[in-house]
Amino acid sequence: MAAYLMCLTSGSGMPVFTRSVGSVKPLPFPVIGSLNAVHMFATNHNATLRSTTTEDARIVWREFRNSLVLISVTSRDSAADDVLAGKLLENVFDAMILLYGLDELTNIKNVERFKKEIK
Repeated sequence: MAAYLMCLTSGSGMPVFTRSVGSVKPLPFPVIGSLNAVHMFATNHNATLRSTTTEDARIVWREFRNSLVLISVTSRDSAADDVLAGKLLENVFDAMILLYGLDELTNIKNVERFKKEIK
């Protein structure tokens, strides 16, 4: 199974962190930016984009507290469906709340400092 997990700020789309599982190459910045741009485009047009599939991948987006967007990209051969991938994203955000606190996650004042702390 190959999977990517990305965390970006909601307002500016600044990448906070990227994690991967399996023997996969890191995602290039333009790909991460494009995935976030698709989500932002849908949001600006009052649509909720939850997930999509391609020939070889499943992509799931979740925005939390109008502060952070978590994106999961998994290979289609994995057993994870949209519900499981969504639960994964919720669990990651909940773990971030335990580590940093809800106020820190919803009111990120200095993104660069936050990126260093979260790594």
